[in-house]
Amino acid sequence: MAIPQQILGGRTKPLPAFPAAVSELTRLLNDDLAGADDFERVIRVDAGLTASVLRVANSAAFGLRRQVSSVAHAVSLLGLKRIYDISVAGAFEQVLPPTLNGYGIRAEDMWSHSAATAIFADGLATRLDLPIRGHVFTAGLLHDCGKLVISEFLEQGRQEIMTRLIAGEAMLQAEQNVLGTDHAVVGDAVIRQWELPEVLADIVRYHHSPMAVEDPEERRVVTCVHAATIMAHSLGFGSDIGELQRRMDDEACIEAGLDIDMLEDAMAQGLEEIQALSASFVPRAA
Repeated sequence: MAIPQQILGGRTKPLPAFPAAVSELTRLLNDDLAGADDFERVIRVDAGLTASVLRVANSAAFGLRRQVSSVAHAVSLLGLKRIYDISVAGAFEQVLPPTLNGYGIRAEDMWSHSAATAIFADGLATRLDLPIRGHVFTAGLLHDCGKLVISEFLEQGRQEIMTRLIAGEAMLQAEQNVLGTDHAVVGDAVIRQWELPEVLADIVRYHHSPMAVEDPEERRVVTCVHAATIMAHSLGFGSDIGELQRRMDDEACIEAGLDIDMLEDAMAQGLEEIQALSASFVPRAA
């Protein structure tokens, strides 16, 4: 069973659209002249996004000592980059379907896995003091966005996927063999369709295969997301059918400078934030 080519062209079941405000925030984030007022102006006109931003910002995950009741207040306390991360988190929350049947995972579990990956990846990139770590939280959050598209097709070929996984095939390879593509490749296309930064598309595409990234510094960033997703799964955040075959790339971790002590420290330090961000999730109605 080959997945239809139109999966990358948006001619299957429509991909949920990201709020237009996020595209505008992406533009502002790259504009040196943009400030807090510009961010607040863009967010406040989208009632759904405003509600999500305030709920996520007020979760214990972001360490605010007091509740914030306005986007302007949140921006002043957290800064533009963190508000951008929170806005993407709020937008992603809005597009998650109640279940991804092809992967055997509920929206709240997908969210907790995405939140854990984002927080772990951010923690690892900070520990490595990577110069281009700015988008690593967002990349961690969205790394599996291709599953939103792939899931309906995977549902049809799930038994064959399971057979391949039991035989020892990696999840990405099983998807390629059964569907003709995989969630990382499709995730790249999704990021571009949502008009998010191109660097996110590259990280999403290679989060299972960091050694395929040519640029050494970008490879270290991708490795942080790669390691973070394995860490998240190892702690039970977002288990799905791929649990049968999931391995951390030791070569990439060694090259990036990630050691076991660093991974364990990031896991221990990130747990409280992950639990808080997971608890902030409000699923869409079925």
